[in-house]
This record gives sequence, structure tokens and C-alpha cells, in this order.
Amino acid sequence: MKKRRWLAGLLTMLVGLSALPVKTLSAGGQFEGWVVDETQWSWSEENTVITSKGDVINSIKAEGAVNASQIDFSVAIQKVQSDVDGNVGLYYECQSGEDFFFEYNSVLHFLRIRKLVNDVAVTENIVPYVMDPGEWYDCKVLLLDSKIEFYVNNTLMLTQTENYGTVFQNGTCRVQGYNTILSLRNCTFSEYKGEESGETDWLYNANWKPGENGEVTSNGAEMICKIESRGQVNVNNIEFSAKIEEVRSEVDGNVGVYYQCSNGEDVFFEYNTVLHLARIRRFINGTDNHVSPAFSIELKEGEWHDFKVILDEDIILFYIDGQVVGSAQGTYGGMFEGGHCAIQGYNTTISVKLNNLKNDTETVYKYDFEFKKASSVNGFVAQNGSVSQRDGLLIYTIQGADSILETPVLQTKAGDRYAALLPLRNTVFLRMKNSTKAEELKISVITTDQTEYSASAEKLIPISPNSDFCSYFINLSDLNLSGYLRQIRFEAVGAESGSIELDAISFERETPIAATAGTILQCTADQSTITVRGTLKESYRNKKVSLYETSLANFTESLTGMPLASVTAEGLDFTIQIPLYNGKVSRLSSLFLVGVDGVKCGGCFMVSNYRDFQENPYAFSLPSLSVRVTDAPYSAKGDAFTDDTAAIQAAIDAVHEQGGGTVILPGEPENPYGKRYIVTNLLLKDHVELRIETGAIVWQSSRIEEYQYDAVYGHDIVIPGVNWTHACLSHNLPLIQAYEAENIRVTGGGTIRSMDTGSECRDGVDGGTIWTGCPSRIHVVPIGFYGCKNVEISDVTLLRTNNYHIVTYACENVYVGNVMMKEVTCASGDGISISMGTHDVLVNRCFLYSNDDSVVLCSSYNDPRGLKWWKARPECDNSVQNVTVCHSYFVGGHGVTFITWGTDNPDLSKNEIKNINVYDNVLNWIGTWPDNPYYGKEAFDNTETDDYSPVKQVRILNNKILATPDLGPIQATDLVTDTNLHSSEQFQNGDFERGDALHPEWISGLSNWTVQDKGGSASVVKEGNGSCGMISGKAIVAQGLYQKEGGHRFSVDVKVSEGTARIFVCDILTGEILADKYVTDREFNTVSLTYFGTNRNLYLGIEVLTDDGAVYLDNAKVESIPDSEVKPEKISDEEDPEQPDPEKPGTENPITGTDSHALFSSLLSCLLFACFMAFSILRKNRRLEK
Repeated sequence: MKKRRWLAGLLTMLVGLSALPVKTLSAGGQFEGWVVDETQWSWSEENTVITSKGDVINSIKAEGAVNASQIDFSVAIQKVQSDVDGNVGLYYECQSGEDFFFEYNSVLHFLRIRKLVNDVAVTENIVPYVMDPGEWYDCKVLLLDSKIEFYVNNTLMLTQTENYGTVFQNGTCRVQGYNTILSLRNCTFSEYKGEESGETDWLYNANWKPGENGEVTSNGAEMICKIESRGQVNVNNIEFSAKIEEVRSEVDGNVGVYYQCSNGEDVFFEYNTVLHLARIRRFINGTDNHVSPAFSIELKEGEWHDFKVILDEDIILFYIDGQVVGSAQGTYGGMFEGGHCAIQGYNTTISVKLNNLKNDTETVYKYDFEFKKASSVNGFVAQNGSVSQRDGLLIYTIQGADSILETPVLQTKAGDRYAALLPLRNTVFLRMKNSTKAEELKISVITTDQTEYSASAEKLIPISPNSDFCSYFINLSDLNLSGYLRQIRFEAVGAESGSIELDAISFERETPIAATAGTILQCTADQSTITVRGTLKESYRNKKVSLYETSLANFTESLTGMPLASVTAEGLDFTIQIPLYNGKVSRLSSLFLVGVDGVKCGGCFMVSNYRDFQENPYAFSLPSLSVRVTDAPYSAKGDAFTDDTAAIQAAIDAVHEQGGGTVILPGEPENPYGKRYIVTNLLLKDHVELRIETGAIVWQSSRIEEYQYDAVYGHDIVIPGVNWTHACLSHNLPLIQAYEAENIRVTGGGTIRSMDTGSECRDGVDGGTIWTGCPSRIHVVPIGFYGCKNVEISDVTLLRTNNYHIVTYACENVYVGNVMMKEVTCASGDGISISMGTHDVLVNRCFLYSNDDSVVLCSSYNDPRGLKWWKARPECDNSVQNVTVCHSYFVGGHGVTFITWGTDNPDLSKNEIKNINVYDNVLNWIGTWPDNPYYGKEAFDNTETDDYSPVKQVRILNNKILATPDLGPIQATDLVTDTNLHSSEQFQNGDFERGDALHPEWISGLSNWTVQDKGGSASVVKEGNGSCGMISGKAIVAQGLYQKEGGHRFSVDVKVSEGTARIFVCDILTGEILADKYVTDREFNTVSLTYFGTNRNLYLGIEVLTDDGAVYLDNAKVESIPDSEVKPEKISDEEDPEQPDPEKPGTENPITGTDSHALFSSLLSCLLFACFMAFSILRKNRRLEK
């Protein structure tokens, strides 16, 4: 420290001496405004060059205060006098106390800009560079309001961007050499004049090499090589040609235009050189939003390609080789004015031919069918009428007979907001005021397939004459059109005067119009039979009626396959009965269709009295108060256009403040389009039921300006270093949200419909279409609850969800019943997420056909994505436990998924997935995501096979599973299934040691062990240098393991401190004792049992038999042995452990605490029932034969 202070003092003294007043010398303007000390410098004969005399520091200082924004000097290094440190450069001292040093280090050979405060560098930029001795180098420093730049030989080498303001006014500066003999010439002050408006030059550093044909090529030294605009950009067109020389990574790389906007946002027009995709990415507050769909295009290496970017206040466009590869409409305003842009290559060596920036003269048509500005009506044409814009409306004034309004030609592409692919997006939605006498509106269309107007592509709809604004759904599905909608004509039939005002036009996907043969009146079931009753239309009297079993996978609801049963209608009425069970699985999870002569009686239906088979065990009551949101003072419109969020929230708040009750959203069940309430985010509160009635639809708003928070478009955002940062989890709020609320319900028979703008996904598992339109949508979870107790979500349909459907974090006592989830429109269409400490859950008779996990059991510890509407709870027990899934249909992705992301919990026993019961379902398969992405290997690649938290006490029985289940590397214990899955064959956590080398203090507790307390308890305690299990009082500690055919030995170290205990091996399902014996050792001793395994699940454990017992156990293990060494030991029958009571409902297995005897009985009952049904059918067939 003393040496450093001595050196600092010496340097200060030398600098001070160099600044002593001396005679100002000027030669031909070469050093005008500078003070040259002749004791430090010698002049050339022509007085145009000065050379230092070899002092440690030689400098020339500005004469007086400096207010120039540009300082130039030329330097030649004659000799470097040190092997340790040396430099030449411009040192600028500001009045604010800040200093800036624009330096070339003559020893280490780099250029640097340093900002110093109190002689300490606070920012620093470095780039390698070599100045050859004796060669002249022209240096230039620009000191501007928003940035500083350092040039060498007219090449921008370094820049720093900051709001400098007046920092560089009235400063002082010097050009100096330290431990370096140098020559100087052409030292001048001037004002930087910038560039002419509309033409901005490009700047690049020494890592770019000029070519013979005007191109520049990066040398590959930088991961990101940039060519930057000099000065502010105030044009709307950026063009250049690029050639990909080499892609230097197999993981990621790109070339494109990175634009830094004046409002702080960034927009990246990217061609990904690894994935061969073009896309536009918009960065808002650091979050990455893909605002245009990824466009597949492959650019050949070694060939020139033309890039072009158009920046407009309403639209941005990205061209490659003349083709539009990305576009995004939006309200950009003036954000592109005064920006800064760069052409860059990332992990990609490129050559670039540059064009000057300019304003493009081509007209870019922006579609705005909500008519926010005067230009929005451009392209609309009226025959015998006129078109204008006022107050966000298109005004169509009729001025004679046969007047027609025609839209612009829709030059849209897949995923655009106004792209309507027929027959999927089959409905034109109009928000319209009719100030004419017309009672009908004729609509005519042309498409990419039907290119001319014709009678076959037009229809009439009724409208209200001389009426206020109304919402009209014009369903074109019965016209059998195909291709993209290109143009529309509207004619107010019979109107010769008046006006029509349009507030909005959009293109929606609605239920296709179809003929029906009748109506289903009832579908109910008892313990053996399903009964369907209905009525037919007159033209189908006395006809044959057939009942078909189907599912959500039949998303077209076609009458396919053989009918389950057929009857002849008795006049117009019919009744059909079928067995409740299809083999071991009931038909509670089935959908049905009824057809007559190939014509359906309505759409799909299911058994309605599903609650008779499984009641809600967490039911609660609410006060009788109820309000309708359409009544005053709330006055929700439900008109499919007005934002009703505030009105509905006011009703929720009022009911909550009065102690609770029901908030009713009235429906219109007879209206095929229902009563639609536009919503952005509702916050449900204590003791409130949100009842969405049949025929009511909560419809997510597509207008981002209506969101009362900073919602973002796109599937994901960017959180540096974090995986799977879906916008719905990490940024956007749920459509219906609850935070630490109690006694809440969402129910009623209605629909919650998410934003599906631009979607072309007819089949929710079609990987070719699920991403279409994704950047045009605001992704939100329809129902998201955090920290809630006593929750019911029942009898609702979730439609067109664009990510997860239902998410529960840290909730308890949750019932999800009869929830239909269908027509998923984007990736990550997970169904019901039971996450992060959620426990005591019943999922009963739900339906999902999707592209991702259906029921998610996610035990995470410190998930970093909880930034907005939920948060991690590292201080709590985050085990997911006591979950039952029954009578449901989950197909498309995983049926049930185990996500074991709790390995970063210091106590592993607080991040288990346990006591899971899955029965009587139709499931695609059982799967897992085992590798914790937020702990362990970096970067995460989902390959670690030991990075999962424990799974135990799982029952998966009596299901129909369509694909082979797979738990990957997870070694679950106490897992019983009738599939290929089984428990681990070896003890997990048998020695009660965590064994984490990085965190030796972390513990595993009783993870993987099944504990049943019979008045006592179990825990893990310290013993010597390690840990062991301890049982106090009557209790059982065991592991459920799968034992293959043959001999086995179970051994464990046991110490019986007090009381009586036994070691045992028994069958999990039947309770059969294979071997057991008393344990009496008062000190640790290894005790063992031998037995025969028969490819079944067994409990291996210890039971304390007395209230005063205290037993320690450690080092449990099992091994295979020769059959000849097996000598089973058994205690007398009177001393067997307590057996399950088969007559008592819910009798607990002596180990698991679950009704495994009842599970076994259910297997037997299913077999007996199947035999009974077979016998009945056989008798019926014989009677028919007679």
C-alpha cells in the first residue's frame, strides 16, 4: 500500500510539472489552442511535428477551457520505455470531477476508454489493437450529449453510451505519453457536425477488414461483431447485403439488424444461422417477445443475400431477398425516431455490403380494423357512398340504391391478426351501428381459392334497423369456403340513405353451422348402466337412432366407428342404454354422440350426474348473497366488445366486503355465440363464487391497451439464466386470479375463452400449427391461484387456451371437477398444474386433449420464475401430496407427469411427491421431467439422471393407458401400478444421509420412507458422525420396493432403546406377511430377514409395537441371494401386525395410510363385474337366438 501511494505521489508531481505555464507555440495551425512545453518536446524543422524527449510523462495541454465536441490528433510511437506499462492518448478532465482517458496501451497493445471518478476507474471498454512503431495513426475523440467515441484511422474502435448532457463543457484536456516516446501532429479542436438527415454512415472497428469490392468482413475474433450507425437514426428503411462466411456454433448464431429505440426498447430483426429461421424479437424491460412467427428459410453460406427492414409507426417489416419473412403490426408511434442500430453477426462470420440509411418511399398498408386513426380507413371503398373516420369509427354513408362497402384486399400471412384461414376461422365479427332502415346485411367474400364474387360465397343476416351498436357474428361455415379470406363486401339491403358505423371487424373461429336430427335431453348413469334420452325432429320420426362413444381426440365430432347401441325411436322419443364399464374403466370419462341417418343430434355430451360417483371431499358453504354483474351498479355489458373487467371486479369486491356470496355472469344458452364478457384480469377474493352460467363466456381481451398492467405478447420472456420462462407464469397475470384467498369457487356451466388471434391450430397436438400466430397473442393462464385454501373449480369449459389451463401454487383442499379443456391453440398446453406445496386435491371427471402434460405434479423449491402473481416459498414444505385423479380423459401429451424439481431444498423430505392415487382414467401415458433446471449442471440440458426429488406412495390402477408409461431415471418407492411401472428394487435413502458433496449440511430426512403413525412418530436424528431414523411410540417405518422372482435378504441396523419392535416383509396390496421377527438389541446390531420375491411390491420395514418404544434404524438394504439361503422366519399369528378391515370404508393399510386393501378389492370387484356382464350378455344373446 505504501509503495502504491509513493508511485501515485510521483505521478501527480510529474503531471503537475508538465502543466506549468510555458510559451504557447503554434506552427501552421498544427497545434493551435495547445500549450507545448519545450523542455518536454522538440520540434521538427518545419514546426509541424513535435517529439517527446523521453520523460516518464510528456504531455501537451489545452490552452484554457475546452468546449469542442471533436478533438483530433495524429500520433507515431517512436519507442516504448517500459516492459510493464505505457500508453499514449487523450486525457479529459471534466468540471463535474469525472475524468475520461482515451488510451492506447503501448505495452499490452489495446485501445481503451476509461471513466474515472476520484482517480478510480468506474467503467472501462477495451479492444485489442497494435500500433506499429514509427507509423502515423490518426486519432479522433467525439464528446457528444449521449455518447463518446474513439476512432483510429477513421474507424470507430470504442464507444460508451450515457446521458452526458453538459459534462464536457468547460473542461480541460491533454494529449500525453507515459513511458513512451511519441511524435504528434495535426492536433485540433472542432465542433462535430454530424451527418446529413436521411443519410447516416456506418462505423466498424478493427475486427472488420475491407475487401476489394466494397465489402467488409469480420475476422471472427468477437462473439458478436457489429457495424453500428453513427449518430441518431431518423429514417424508416435499413438495407444491406450480407454473406455468411462461417457459422461458428452448433447451438446458436444469427445475423441481422439490432435496433435500439429512443424509448428504451430494442427490436431485433434476426436470421438464425443455426435454426434457419427468420423472426422479429422485441425486447421490453429485458423481456424477449417474438412479435412475428418464426419463418423457415435457409440462406446458403458463401452467397450474398439482401436484407431490408421497414420501421413504421404502425407496422414493422423484415425482408430477405425481397421476401417478407416477418411483420408485426402495433402502436409503435415515434419509438424508432432518434434510435441507434447495428448490423451484427453472433457466432457467425459475415461479410457485409453497406447501403446508406434512407427514408423508403414505398407505401406500407397497415390493417387497423378498429379504426384508431384517419389512415385506418384507407383501402375501404364505397359504391354509391362515402367512407370516413371519426372517433375510432369507420363511417360508411349511403348515398343511393345498391350501395356497397368493400374492404381492402387482405394481403396477410399465416398468424397475422387479420389472417382468416377458412374453413377454420369461419366467422366475421362486426361491432356495428345501423342508422338505416335496412333489416338485412348481405356479406360477400372472395378467398385465395374462390377468387371471384359469386352467389355461392355470400349470405344474408338479419340486423336491427335504426339501432345502436350491436355485435354480429356472421358465420360463413355453411358456405364451404376454403383458403385465406381476401376481401369482403357489405350491403345494407334496401337502404338508400343513412349510415353504418363500424367500431371493429375481426375474424373468429366459431362452432360450424350443421344440421341436427334432434336433441339430447338426458345422459345419466347408475352403478352399472348409462341411460341416454332424447327427442327427434319430425322428419326423423320412427328412425333408427345410434349411440357412439367418442373422445376429445375426435375434434371434428364425426360419427365414426361402430355404434355402441342402436334403437328405433318411438315416434320422436328414444332411450338408449349401455353398460357403465368398458372393461376395467368406466365410461364416466367418455364423450358420446347420437346419430340418425348420418346426422347428429347436437354435439358431444357426457354423463351429467358425475358427482354421484365421487363427491367433493373439500366442500364448503358460502353466504346466500348473490349479485348479477349485468345489474346496476355494476352494469357489465356482455356484448363481446366492451371491456367488462372493471364491472365484474366491482361486483367481486362488493360481495367480498359484505362477507361473501355469489357473483353471477348471466348467460344466453339459446344464443349459439352466448353472452360474452371481455376480461383482462379478475382477482377472486375470500368467500366468493364466480358463477359463469351456461351460455356465458369470459373472453380474454385481444386489446393490449385494455390491460391494467404491462402485459406482453408472445409465448416466452427472457430471464437471463432461467429456463422455461413462459410469459403466462413469469409476467402476464391470470385471466381469473386468486392470491391467498379462502373458500373460492369458479363454476356455473359456462366457458372461459382465451385469446386465439392468428391461430390456425385445428388439432391441439399438431406440431405444424400450434406456433402459428403465437407472437400475436397475449398468453395468460385462464385460472391461476396462489396460496389459497378451500378451492372449487367445476363445471366450466376452458376453450382455446394458449398455454397452461389451471395452475395452483401452494394451495390446499382443491377440487377440480367436470372441467372441459379443449381446442388448445399454442404449445405448452398443460392441463391442471398441482405445484409447489399444493396438497389435498381431487381431480374428478375432467377432459383435456392437448400437446403437453395433462395433470402436472410439480414439487419445486426455489423456482425463479415466480416474479408476478406467485412466488417461491423456500421456507415452507413444498411437497405435493394427497392427490387423487379419477374418471378423467387426458390424452395428447403426458396423462400424469411427475416434475421433481426439489433437489435444491436443504431438507429433501420437504420436496416430495407422495400419496398420489390415479384410477379409472383414460390417459395417454405417465411421464416425468426429472432434471431440476434451476439446480445442478449448468447450462441445463435435461440429461442429469440423479437430479430429482423423491416420489413415494403412488397408486396407478384401473386406468386405460394408451402408451407405455415411463418415469425415466426416477426411483420411486411404494409405487403400485397395473402397468410396467414399479417401485425401486433397492432402498432409497436407506442410510438417511443426503451425501451432497457441495452441501454436507443438507439432509434427506424421511424422504422415500413410508410412515404410519399409530399414536407414535418417526424422525431422523444425529447418531455419531451421521444420521439415522428413529421411531418413538407405536409407528411403522418402511419402504415399498419391487422384488423380482427369487431369494432376497433384507438387512438393517437396529437399536431398540425401549419397548418392543419387529422387522417385517409384507405384500403391499394383500398385507400377506412373507417374513417377520422381533428385534430386541439394545445396541446397534444388523438384523436381517430372508424371503422369496415373486415380481411384486413389498413393504420392508420396522414396527414399534408398544407406546413406550424407542427404536433407531440405519443402513437398510436388500440383496439377492440363492434360493437355498432363504429361510423365512415368522412370528405367531397373534402377534402379526394389524390387518386392514375389509368391511370398513377407508380402512388404512398398516403401512401407507391409504386404502390399499380397498384398491385390491376394487381389482377383484372389476373382475367379478366383468364376469357378471359377460354372463348377462351371453344369456341375452341366447334369448335372442331362441
